Amino acid sequence: MYNNMSIHQRSSYLDFVKGIAIILVVFAHSIQYGNGSDYLLKEEFFNNPCFIFIYSFHMPLFMLISGYLFFNSTQKYKLGQLWAKKLRSIGIPIISFGIIKWFSSIIHLFQGDINYYNFARDFYYFLFLNYHAWFLWSILLNATIVIIVRKFNDSFILYVLFEVGLLFIPEKTLPGVYSFMYPFFVLGYLTNKSKVNNYWVFHSSIIIGSSILFIILLLFYNSESYVYNSGQYIFRESGYYYLILDTYRLIIGLIGSISFLSIVYASKVYKINSILTKSIMDFGKLSLGIYCFQELFFFIGQKYFASINAQGVVSTLNTFVLGFGLSYILTKVAMKCKIIKYVLFGG
Repeated sequence: MYNNMSIHQRSSYLDFVKGIAIILVVFAHSIQYGNGSDYLLKEEFFNNPCFIFIYSFHMPLFMLISGYLFFNSTQKYKLGQLWAKKLRSIGIPIISFGIIKWFSSIIHLFQGDINYYNFARDFYYFLFLNYHAWFLWSILLNATIVIIVRKFNDSFILYVLFEVGLLFIPEKTLPGVYSFMYPFFVLGYLTNKSKVNNYWVFHSSIIIGSSILFIILLLFYNSESYVYNSGQYIFRESGYYYLILDTYRLIIGLIGSISFLSIVYASKVYKINSILTKSIMDFGKLSLGIYCFQELFFFIGQKYFASINAQGVVSTLNTFVLGFGLSYILTKVAMKCKIIKYVLFGG
């Protein structure tokens, strides 16, 4: 996709894209949690136009980039080393931040709000079913599948069979978001492997066409379009309806990502030598830490957010500035201390 770019340009471009993407992640969560208890409990955020725009493509975009960069890692390490490295870099944050969240259960235990059974259940939930870190679990799962399929020369049929297999797993066992993210990771990986020329990906006609199509597709996005609401389990009532919905969700995620990638590339904004551009690139480099800390921020602050009465842009912006600012600062501090860096992010 970027084979005509220098390594430095490619790195700057992807860091900038990841920086914008992590900003969108935190801003979307700020819309969800920063507008009061009624807004949150009634799930009115699902109908927020800005929320719809962000959620239609932002996580598929992140997963595409993750898959694309994962191919680079496959060229540097043997498969066993690669899996161990990925397990450390992704698995440790999952466990570390899961344990931090579990401390809330310790407080509830001492206060007598929960019994020992619920205390043990929470331990299992936060460490192994930590849906607050579902994106990290998804990367780890997808990377593992790719490592397996690489042993079979990246068989396309085998990749498809894995996707079908994920669709057969009940929602209570594996949320549909995992089967939804999988194709984007594999597509990003295969795109890098095939060395697709950037002419057709970033040609002006692709930029215009994908942008127009994305806008049209957005008109049909509703509360059921979120994979969190409708899932992707294959054995559902009204199967044909949900098959169309799953296909729509996949297409808009892909078209939105291509449109975003193309516009950023064509605008050359990542090449501008400014404090803002450098800051966004820094956000991209630290996106894993920011993602983990912002999840912790919204998890801990749920009771406070529920007490907020104000709604609207100002309330969302205040929540965003606080959440993103704290997450960024904590990540910067953690990265400067070798011990904390290893304990939280595997070094």
